[in-house]
Order: sequence, then structure tokens, then C-alpha cells
Amino acid sequence: MHYTSEDFIDYIHGELAPSEDARLYAHVATCTGCHAAYAQELALSEALKGSAIAEERELPPMLKAQIWAKIRTEQPTLLSTLRGYLRPAYAVPVAAALLVVGFFGVPAARNGFTAAEPPGVAASYYLDEHAAEAQANPLADRTLRVNNADERSSTTPLIINSATISQTRATN
Repeated sequence: MHYTSEDFIDYIHGELAPSEDARLYAHVATCTGCHAAYAQELALSEALKGSAIAEERELPPMLKAQIWAKIRTEQPTLLSTLRGYLRPAYAVPVAAALLVVGFFGVPAARNGFTAAEPPGVAASYYLDEHAAEAQANPLADRTLRVNNADERSSTTPLIINSATISQTRATN
């Protein structure tokens, strides 16, 4: 198998896969026809590079000076300044700060920047829940003996709820 000039051009410019590159290298080392074609493509490639370098032209010094003067004196526009601030190095910390302020600041603003009441449950809630459970209890028909001033013992069930406690506090 012999390689084409396109294969040699790809080899010279390093565009072949490593396995294909090694195969072409080994073939060129053993095949004189392919070695001559490779040498011809290599010479042509070097000649084209040399021609491109020779055709490069320098900018006239006066034009360079005018370009650099314009660069030094030009003031950045508002849009270019804003674009500089919106780079990820600035945008990510600013976005994080806005999220923190939004998370903690909005609830504080709604409450008038006052400390919220500590979370908790009123004691009356527990008393009412206990009374409701006691009434729903299938063993609630049992009575508790309560000593009264009028009677020695009573067989009325003892139910305590927030209303009972507030009445007791009012009488004491």
C-alpha cells in the first residue's frame, strides 16, 4: 500500500491519529517511492511557509504610532465598563451576596426589622389536646374521686382544659 500526497500533507502538519502516524512513518522508512513523495511534499510545504514569511509586510511606523496613540487616549464606554464588572470573577460573588440578602433580608423587612417571637406552642394547646384525648378514650367512663368541701367524695370525671385553668387563676 502506498500513501497519497494528502496523507503526507496531514502527516507533515500533525493531523493524523497516532496509530496512523506511526504506520506512515514506518512505511516511509521502508518504501523508497513513498519516501521520495514525502520529501517532495515536505519541500513544497517549507517553500510555501518561506514565501508566506517573505510576503509579510510591516505596518509603516507612522501608522503604528497613530494606532497606539488612539488606544492610549480612548476612554472606555459605559457599556464596556459594565461588561468588565459582569465577568464571572465579579458576577458570582455578587450573585451570592444578593441571594444571602434576599434570603435573610426579605423576611426581616416584612417583620419591620424586629426580632420574631420565639417559636413555641402555648400551654393551652396541650391542655385542650389532653382533654380531647381523655374524652375520646374508651376508658374515660371511669371517674376520678375529687374531694369537695360540700361532699366527702364525688364521682364526676376530672377534665382540665384552658378554660378551667383560667377560671382557677381568676378565683385565686
